[in-house]
Amino acid sequence: KQLDSQGTTMNEEPTPMITSQQVAGVLVITIGESKIVEGAALESLWQAIEQAISGQTNQRVVLDFSAVELMSSETLGLLVRLYRDLAESGGRIVLCGVREPIQKVFAVTRLDQLFRIAPNIEAAVRGAASEGSPRP
Repeated sequence: KQLDSQGTTMNEEPTPMITSQQVAGVLVITIGESKIVEGAALESLWQAIEQAISGQTNQRVVLDFSAVELMSSETLGLLVRLYRDLAESGGRIVLCGVREPIQKVFAVTRLDQLFRIAPNIEAAVRGAASEGSPRP
């Protein structure tokens, strides 16, 4: 048996790294990991996102970062790759729930100029579903 910090039995099943759902024609992907920093976790995240969006054209995607506390530069590269893949097929990506330390990373790297960042899922879904082309 595994116990959590309060001494209660933990579920044998690991928490899914991502969950996804359709909201008003927009694919909302919620990242359940607090740290996305290296190899296996990053590769698993990429595979899960690719699987969620595979075969879709003109895909509108929201990435919910509300659980993410720490991410690596490799994660930023993954996000840029996702942005490009979606833009090539006429899609759009909006990030939401981005915590202040990660927002600072986006500002320093100027990726806040590339990605739309919304305060919550509802605003992100509205932004992703809105007419027009993705931001350049």
